[in-house]
Formats: sequence, structure tokens, C-alpha cells
Amino acid sequence: MCIRDSTNTGVDVTDYYAETVDDPARPTRYRLDGAWQPLERRVEVYRGKDGAAVGADTLYFTHRGPMRRQNAVGAPSADGRWTSLRWTVLEPGDELGAFRDAARAATARDFLDRLARGYRSPAQNVLAADRGGTIAIRSTGRFPVRPDSLGGDVVRDGALRASDWRGDLPLDRYPQAFAPAQGFLASANQQPVDPRLTHDY
Repeated sequence: MCIRDSTNTGVDVTDYYAETVDDPARPTRYRLDGAWQPLERRVEVYRGKDGAAVGADTLYFTHRGPMRRQNAVGAPSADGRWTSLRWTVLEPGDELGAFRDAARAATARDFLDRLARGYRSPAQNVLAADRGGTIAIRSTGRFPVRPDSLGGDVVRDGALRASDWRGDLPLDRYPQAFAPAQGFLASANQQPVDPRLTHDY
């Protein structure tokens, strides 16, 4: 039997990429490592309360995620520049399954280990306690490993796969503590380590 609580980690888990497209007005492809790749295109219809269509929008996706016409700071742009977004929240996870599995844990460590197997986002500082008196905390979620020391506050070159994430931080490098000597743990929506895991979100 475990009890638990969680707070936000404040870790930066988004990156923007400046994309090169074949047609700035109606793109069908984007450039990647010197070759054209097809864009995924999806038309979404917006409906009013009576079900009638009130508008439509065409969405574009690269292998990283959604793409839209904008400038480097995120405001819409009319000059044909396109930027894609990679964000952990837009990628598959099994958060519900992870919580169901963790609910069967008998110890604080088992609770956090079970949660880590499927929980991806949003990144949370999770605290747990068990009937044996053990308390524990771990920053649970997905923390991308970038190709450089820069954070999500720069726009990366979307024309290169070298700009892509290299994977995820391994679990043993997550901020965590089990049965600390001081006898208490605390979390309040803060960056869990200093220096930070990544740049401020």
C-alpha cells in the first residue's frame, strides 16, 4: 500500500525546428539531410454546437511533430517560414496503465519503478510512502537527450537529422531519493536538480 503526491518538474521538454518546405504557401514536402520527405497532411473540421461545420484547418506534420508557418519567437508569419515542434506530450505514453500498475505496488520503490515503465508526460516529481515507513521521490516522465548543450530556447535546424533528440535520459540519472537520512522529502513545482536537467520551460 502506497500513498503518493506529485508536482510539476518545470523541465523543458519541447524543441522548435526551422523547416525548409517545397512550397511556402501549400507545402507537401520538407527537406531532411539533402532529400525531400513527404509531409503528413490532415484537414480538421471545426463544428458548432449544432454539429454544423464552422471552419476547417489544414495541419502539417514532420517526423518530429506538428508544423506551422511562424517566425522564430512563435508569432504567425507571412514570410513563408515554417517551424515544427517536438514535445513529449504529443508522443505516445501509457500514463493510465502506469498508474494502474503502480497502484498494485507494495513499497514506495516498487510504486516509482512501476510508474516509470509507462509514464511519459507531463514530467512530474512523484513522492511515495509505504507502510514500512519508507519515503521516496523521483522525477518521473520523459527527459529528452539533445544533440548539444542547448535547451529548448533555440530554434534548431530542421533540415538535419543531427538536430533530433538522441533518446531519453536513463532512469538511473533521474533526480531521485529513497529513505533519505534527513527523514523528509519535499517538492513544490520546482526544478528538481541544480544545475537543471534542461533549460527553463
